[in-house]
Amino acid sequence: MKIFSVILLLVAFVSSPPPLALGQAPDTQGSQVLEQVIAAAGGRQAWNQMKDFQASGTLALYSAGLVMDRGEATMLGSGFKRFRLTATLEHETRTWLWKDGTGVVTTSNGLGGAIGRHNLVVLEGITLPIQRLIAILDGPSRSVQMVESVLMEGKRVYRIRLMRTASDRKEAMAFGRASYGTDVLVDQQTFTILALEDSIYPNDNDRDVFSHRVTYGDYRIVSGVQIPFAVKEEIAGQLTWGLQIQSFVVNPGLTGSEFMLN
Repeated sequence: MKIFSVILLLVAFVSSPPPLALGQAPDTQGSQVLEQVIAAAGGRQAWNQMKDFQASGTLALYSAGLVMDRGEATMLGSGFKRFRLTATLEHETRTWLWKDGTGVVTTSNGLGGAIGRHNLVVLEGITLPIQRLIAILDGPSRSVQMVESVLMEGKRVYRIRLMRTASDRKEAMAFGRASYGTDVLVDQQTFTILALEDSIYPNDNDRDVFSHRVTYGDYRIVSGVQIPFAVKEEIAGQLTWGLQIQSFVVNPGLTGSEFMLN
């Protein structure tokens, strides 16, 4: 269960492969592609109208490529900054909860603890990549770079790098660094997000770094927005967990008490 103790507790920066010229200024072309991604997913207006959501499904934990535990999972989200996932597994129950820059993990066996603020900044939106994309694009001090066009599992894919730079000391403390970045891998045919790539750190420091990848699939339209019903995470090239959503409800009318930090 050690593998699972680090998932959803970690996340953040990427290495920088050299950019590939594709005929336009990188920021211009990258931004245009990301706007097409948002439009294909339902558009800003539809996503901004999604105030909260409730979802359920199954979650499996992996170690060395094998399923170590599995069970039912429920998710609640409100805006971009509030999220709760509870997994009722065969051997224990775990809850991940974050609210407005503070997060914790609780477990039925007494393990868990605080989620590092330097990881929360990129945990937000982990199951809904369009939320994260819109939040960064519409926020301050960000840059977009078209890195390359590559073939991935038989699909032609854009790799676009999003960088967010802290605007002041307070924000740098929240980030845990001066800036952080995410590579967005976009299917050139459907303009869906296939994966987000960045790096993760232990919760107690921002020095030890590991590659981090979250992949998305099984996209379905729910209330006018495109939702990935299949989400998987890899750390240092090893599959750690897989989430398969079975139901997703937009605007169930959450009260806010669901995200209370005890």
